[in-house]
Amino acid sequence: MALGWATRGDEALVPDILPGHKSFEYSEGRFRLIDRHSARPHSTRSSGSITIWCEGEVVWVMTYQGSYHGRVISFLQKALREAYSQRRRFIGGRGPSVFLGQGLAYTNRVEIPDFGYFKGREEIYDVGTKVSLGFHDYSGLSLIDW
Repeated sequence: MALGWATRGDEALVPDILPGHKSFEYSEGRFRLIDRHSARPHSTRSSGSITIWCEGEVVWVMTYQGSYHGRVISFLQKALREAYSQRRRFIGGRGPSVFLGQGLAYTNRVEIPDFGYFKGREEIYDVGTKVSLGFHDYSGLSLIDW
C-alpha cells in the first residue's frame, strides 16, 4: 500500500470495471493486490475493499466503510502514509494508533489486532473542539487456514 492512494493520491486510482468504483492495482512476484474504492460525487460517505491474491488464489481481504469531511482527506492520507511507508507495521491494515498535526488527531482503535482476523475503527477529530470529522470502520481476515 506504500505505492497506492496514500502516497500518490487520486493519480494512483483508475476507473474500475464496476460502475462508481475506482481501483489501484499492484503486482509483485506471486502476489497481486487490488484496492477498490467507491463514493458518490458530493457525498462524504465511502467504502472500499483490499484483496490480495497469491498465485491466483485469494489469500487476504479487508473492507472499510464510513464518512469523512473533504477537508480532512489530505490529513487521512498523511496518517496512512505514516503506517504504510514509514513504519511498515500491521495496525489493523490502516494508519498508526495516533497521528497528530494541522490541529487534527487521527486515531486507530483496533478491536481485534491479528493479521488472520482484525477489526477496528479509524477516526479524525478536530483537536480544539473534539468534534469528529469522519471515520472508517474496517475488518478483514486471512483466507488461509492456519
